[in-house]
Amino acid sequence: MNQLPNIPFSDRIRLIGYGLLAGIVVGAVFGWMFHGVIGFIIKLVIVAILLIPFVLAFMFWRQVTAKQNPPRGTNMSDADWVEIEPTSRPRQYESAGSGRANGP
Repeated sequence: MNQLPNIPFSDRIRLIGYGLLAGIVVGAVFGWMFHGVIGFIIKLVIVAILLIPFVLAFMFWRQVTAKQNPPRGTNMSDADWVEIEPTSRPRQYESAGSGRANGP
């Protein structure tokens, strides 16, 4: 039949104590191994919190001092466009001694 074994109370307390002691030892070892990582993360968070006001102030300053240029072409219709022909210049060819083929 499925019955739980009858463990005396003093043995239960002793087993719980062993588990607690093992947990403390393992936690201390892991804490010692990762104390540099955790310390770095805490320092990084503190620096980020201290830098946020400066970054926000810089962004506000850039927005306030930026030139307010109107966007181009917003008031220009298609009829206002003018085609500009490229200037026609005669082609200039290299001299015969350059090694390139003369002509087009």
